[in-house]
Amino acid sequence: MHSVDFVSFSHDSKLVTSAFKDRTVRIWDTENKQLLQTLWGHSAKVRVVIFSYDLTLLTAASVNKTVRV
Repeated sequence: MHSVDFVSFSHDSKLVTSAFKDRTVRIWDTENKQLLQTLWGHSAKVRVVIFSYDLTLLTAASVNKTVRV
């Protein structure tokens, strides 16, 4: 397992994201303690992940200055 670089909670704390050194972002359900989804696509380490307030979007930015929504 790769180590975690960043963690971000949704405003209601029901979801949490974790950005891993393997360039993935994982979305977790905090109530059920389950992994909901793994997101791939960044070519460099992800440094920041932010939920939109309505939880319809997730923005991830990496060290190579790319952003994915």
